[in-house]
Amino acid sequence: MDTKLKEFRNICENVSENEKIEMEKVFDEKLNIAIEKEISEYKNVLENKLENAKLEIEKEYYSQKIQYEIKAKRNLYLELENEKKEMFSELVAKLTNYCKTEDYSIRFEKIYTYTKKYLDDEINFIVYVVKDDIEKLKKIENCNIEILPDKYIGGILIKSNTKIIDNTIYTNLKERIYGAKENS
Repeated sequence: MDTKLKEFRNICENVSENEKIEMEKVFDEKLNIAIEKEISEYKNVLENKLENAKLEIEKEYYSQKIQYEIKAKRNLYLELENEKKEMFSELVAKLTNYCKTEDYSIRFEKIYTYTKKYLDDEINFIVYVVKDDIEKLKKIENCNIEILPDKYIGGILIKSNTKIIDNTIYTNLKERIYGAKENS
């Protein structure tokens, strides 16, 4: 019986050892799966955080880029407007001096004739000129004359019942520099 007990004991130990090995194998597999799952989830969390951080940085970058572009365009626009103002002021000064010359006096009649042709033979009209041009106009034609405000340099503005023809130097200069008609 001793041998049978030894055999039984060996069988039990072998079965127990095999079950132990099998259990360790299953436990290791489950442990490895659990570890891989944890690592994968942690990796996903980190990747999501990285992606969100990347999106925030890109958002900030494009926001800053747009703000910079707007600021640069605004500065360019202001610089252009300042250059236009300077050019306008310089030209006003030069044209004011030109309107005091004999050449302007000679051309004044042509300016008046050119402007008047747009009246289409209307009889009732008022001619607006600067103070210095009143005598020049009286030499050309006897008509209703009014004085233009001081900002006008020279030229002629005619108002009839149906039309306003503005051929003043100030308005023409303003349109050429600023590209828009001014309401006077």
